Amino acid sequence: IKYEGTVFQVNEGAVLTINGDGTINGADGIDSKTVIATGDVIINGGTFTCGVDADDYTNSVIYSDGGQVTINGGYFAAKKPYTNGWYYVLNIQNNVKDNTKFIVYGGDFENYNPSTGDDNLKGNFVADGYESLKISNDPTVYRVVKQ
Repeated sequence: IKYEGTVFQVNEGAVLTINGDGTINGADGIDSKTVIATGDVIINGGTFTCGVDADDYTNSVIYSDGGQVTINGGYFAAKKPYTNGWYYVLNIQNNVKDNTKFIVYGGDFENYNPSTGDDNLKGNFVADGYESLKISNDPTVYRVVKQ
């Protein structure tokens, strides 16, 4: 499956490591994600945002559909909430596959707390021995740090 407007799509069996301090933004006006993982993704830095769809709602910034996403650092922000008020910063496909998961060791997350997991599946994406701390109120930003 190819998602229109997606910046990175990592297929099953593949591994993508993203290092850097640049900005990666999903497209505006269409169904887009910034990163889709059916394979494994390791993010060590950078700024990740996602554009709005044709109905002016932000889609998932980092979306896992069968892959493991490990986040060691970076800044992650959805421009707007979806119709349910949820900011889809880290999101798992609702028909989850067994190996689908997020493990967060670091990073800053705008309007989203990775310790709340997914809107549908709930859970906690923060790695054992780490915690998510609110560091800002306007906008609300959570930072994952070692305990």
